[in-house]
Amino acid sequence: MSDIGNTHIRKLDMTLLLIFQALMRHRKLTEAAKQLGLTQSAVSHNLRRLREVFGDELFLRRPAGVEPTARALELEPQVRALLDLARQAVRGKAFVAAEARGILRVAAPDYHSTLLAAPLIERVQRQAPNVQLSFRPLVRRQAIEALEAGEVDIALGFFPGTGERFRRRVLFEDGYAVVARCDHPLLRKKTLALKDYLDAQHIVVSLDGAVSGIVDRVLARAGHSRKLVAAVPFFVTALAAASTSDLIATVPQRLARAFAPVFGLRWWEPPVRIRPYQVSMLWHRRNDTSALHGWVMDEIAAISSPHPPLSSPGRRTGRSSRR
Repeated sequence: MSDIGNTHIRKLDMTLLLIFQALMRHRKLTEAAKQLGLTQSAVSHNLRRLREVFGDELFLRRPAGVEPTARALELEPQVRALLDLARQAVRGKAFVAAEARGILRVAAPDYHSTLLAAPLIERVQRQAPNVQLSFRPLVRRQAIEALEAGEVDIALGFFPGTGERFRRRVLFEDGYAVVARCDHPLLRKKTLALKDYLDAQHIVVSLDGAVSGIVDRVLARAGHSRKLVAAVPFFVTALAAASTSDLIATVPQRLARAFAPVFGLRWWEPPVRIRPYQVSMLWHRRNDTSALHGWVMDEIAAISSPHPPLSSPGRRTGRSSRR
């Protein structure tokens, strides 16, 4: 057994572990190759070696990139620990969270702050009580400009394209859900019919005040339109409005799953197909070697790990800045 283990260890080198970590972060071979300064073919070749060493597919191909297997998710903290030890050996001093001091500034829209701020604050304060967190409601271009200027350290959100000065780590992919109060007169079934959806009155989340969003573009392509009666800048505002009126809202799935019960709402799968989107973490390359930044980003990634998909519409548990 020991000889077999040693044989596999001899096949494993730091490059393979770095490729594994990059694929876990970016979920795309092209992004992993870009981060490591390798060709995509080199990443593909080394992925085959990783699969041989661990006896598992590790990453399954999907239209938007690759998806880690259960074995890969199990290995991720162990690989991260090995690489952290290697980095500590090179730098000469280990990072100790309990001894860390400083402030980490995070740019995020209200959706991401609502989901991630509370668990992140709890984890950081428990492990690094002398580290402070500051959240700012900046999105997309504002967030990127703040990163460039050094006004924030990490940005969370949907970033379709960034420059070479920034690093990106994909946190999760999200879709949409429709929420309404539990006794809504139009929505009494377990599945949501398109007619009922179109007949209802909608509230949209819009940062620029426009009373329309991605849902309206999807409906327009199918020859439909919905009744939009109000636009608000925050998802929490939309949830609160839906809980006390006959308004319904189309919001991110994770938000519906986490906060529908808090507001006394039910959720459904939308009756039209709306493309999902990736939520990423962005940082400037100048922070690549910061142990504190790296530790906090790993904590963010840990609390952002994928959840099971919505599978029971109508329950009481519930990309664009406009929905």
